[in-house]
Amino acid sequence: MATRVKSLDRVTTSSQNGETKDLNKELEYWKNKAQELEQKKQTDFVYEALSPNDMVEVISLCYDKLNLNTKPHAAGNRYSFDSFGETKMIMYSELAQIKETQRNFARKGYFLINNPSAVRMLGLEEDYKRILNKEKIEEVLSNSPNAEKWLKAANEGQLENIIARVLIDKMVKGENVDMNLVYKVSQISKIDINQRVAFEQEALRKTEESEE
Repeated sequence: MATRVKSLDRVTTSSQNGETKDLNKELEYWKNKAQELEQKKQTDFVYEALSPNDMVEVISLCYDKLNLNTKPHAAGNRYSFDSFGETKMIMYSELAQIKETQRNFARKGYFLINNPSAVRMLGLEEDYKRILNKEKIEEVLSNSPNAEKWLKAANEGQLENIIARVLIDKMVKGENVDMNLVYKVSQISKIDINQRVAFEQEALRKTEESEE
């Protein structure tokens, strides 16, 4: 009889353990679901239609002068940005014209439209998935722990004409540059930064000699 009782105890304990495991799995499932819903709630954005006269914030991501024109050959209005991170408010109707006039500038991320509704209405959402904002570019150029991640996320235009360009300009001028960052940018962008620096320094030397 004692043996039968012990056997029953084992069956009961095993059954209880199984129920506990099932309950834990169910609790974990609903916990994950709750987290997913919370994350979705935090990232959801309510898109609003913009009228032609609505003002939209635009940020320059170029380290040299940037001109945005509403019509080809500077025939329309011009918005000039003198430095990286400079911000201007531009009417949506004019921003739409700029996007058509300088489509590559918009798609390559030489400037940032800081308004998700405007980005969607201008048909740039897919492009913006590979455009780094001001803060991420600064993280790259300071070689922060996230630098490599943002480099891999950036599009070709920003890699070559913003990030690599800044490093090349500094090296040509003889300024101190983090060579570990130069290596990372060269590897990810497939741009031989040292070679470009040597080429530009030689061209500069020849120009100076011809002016003497």
